[in-house]
Amino acid sequence: MKFGMRSRLKSGGQARLFEFFYELHRNSPGADPVSEFRYCPLDVSLNVLEEWEKRIVEYAMPSWYEFDHLSDSLCSVFTDINSVFTFLFVKYYRDEDNANGLRCLAIVSHHPLFEVFPELLQCLSHLLVHKSSRNLSMVKGALTKLAACDKLRPSATLTDLAGVSFQHFVLRRTAPPDNQLPGLTQCSPLMELFNKVSCADTLVFILAAMLIEKKILFVGKRLRQLSLSVMGLVSLLYPMSWEHLLVPTLSDSNIDHIGCLVPYIFGLAQPLYLANEKQIEANFSDPDFIRVDFESGDIFMAQTDGEPDEPSLPTSLVKRAKKSLKQLQLPAGSKQQAPVADTHFSQTFLRINAELLAR
Repeated sequence: MKFGMRSRLKSGGQARLFEFFYELHRNSPGADPVSEFRYCPLDVSLNVLEEWEKRIVEYAMPSWYEFDHLSDSLCSVFTDINSVFTFLFVKYYRDEDNANGLRCLAIVSHHPLFEVFPELLQCLSHLLVHKSSRNLSMVKGALTKLAACDKLRPSATLTDLAGVSFQHFVLRRTAPPDNQLPGLTQCSPLMELFNKVSCADTLVFILAAMLIEKKILFVGKRLRQLSLSVMGLVSLLYPMSWEHLLVPTLSDSNIDHIGCLVPYIFGLAQPLYLANEKQIEANFSDPDFIRVDFESGDIFMAQTDGEPDEPSLPTSLVKRAKKSLKQLQLPAGSKQQAPVADTHFSQTFLRINAELLAR
């Protein structure tokens, strides 16, 4: 999924399938994580490996994080001095010998393969997380084959590409097409966003805030929902892209970035928000600052002369967009899916952006 971020990606001919792989473990909340296994396709210095390990520990295994859901995972983004993105994909697992222990598998890549890498990490977990089936030689063999792959084609799986196929290791997910809008079922960030924020008013408001380059902070409980939803929101800007700061999950050491002077889209885990609430709320003195609570759907912003300074789009455009989005909404408490075309959601926002560009 390159929509909304194409200009920030490393060119395909320069980027390997992945850069690093790590397995981390900690014995209890607050304990220092340790690296149990790591793999790099190329020979790099020990300093580089250790530096990436520090960054992954900071973002993927912060001291406050407690495993509370079997499908917990996250994606995050790092930006280099040339504004090019590097993506971090993480999956968490309970330590089978220690109820307080936590393991995570992490892969670093220049490719935004939100569907493919979580499946790869799940397959690798069968060979790493469970002691009875732990097999480092198979893991190294699989990663070596994958590292030698060409770029993943939208119609291919990693199993097709690398020929890696043995027990517990059959990869079926493919990358969404790059030459057309992704549908909800093809794109994990869009599906997570749709499931988490289906209110038409909220979605149109957030799009308007992104288009006029506000400073937007999203707060959520679960790392997977938070990080994927933030990436889904960025994709709604297509055919434009977000050219400013983007961090789907801020770490403890980056809380001060919320007060920076440039536009941004940040995600913040609820425990970190509560621990730094006073400092964060002080940013409402900035008229460009907006906080969105993913759990309640509430939006908070600075007020000008006693009234919220709301970002806005042309009224006729907003009405049509809300009408289109409300076709996707279901009655409260409904567990059924809306019977609409798979690309209806992303097409609605494409029409908004296309009309704005044509004005």
